[in-house]
Amino acid sequence: MFTEIASPPQPVPTRWGTWLAAAKYYSDHLPTVREIVNSFPDEGVIVSRAKECVNCSDIAHDLMVIDRCYLLIRNLITNLESRSYTISNHGLTFVKWTSMRTLVNCYDTA
Repeated sequence: MFTEIASPPQPVPTRWGTWLAAAKYYSDHLPTVREIVNSFPDEGVIVSRAKECVNCSDIAHDLMVIDRCYLLIRNLITNLESRSYTISNHGLTFVKWTSMRTLVNCYDTA
C-alpha cells in the first residue's frame, strides 16, 4: 500500500516525540495517504471514519501548524531521549530554543 512513501510511524503513547513525528509524516505525505485511504472499499465504521478524517478540510492546515510550531520541541525531545545527550548539551539547546521566537509567533503566521 505504501510503496510510494515509507510506512507511517507508530506513535508510542508515552513518548511525545513519536506523536510529533507522526504528525510530520502525515503533513509531508497527506495527499498520498488520502489517495490510499480513499481507495479502500466503503465497508465498516473504521474505513468510513478514516475517510472522513483524511478528507476533512482543516487537516492539512492543522498538520502543517503542528509540524511548524512544534519542530523545536520535537528535536529537543529527541535529544533528551538520547543516551549521549549531556547536561552541557541541554543548556546550549535550551538557550537556542528560548532565543528563537518560532514557537511564540508560529500561530500568527500559520
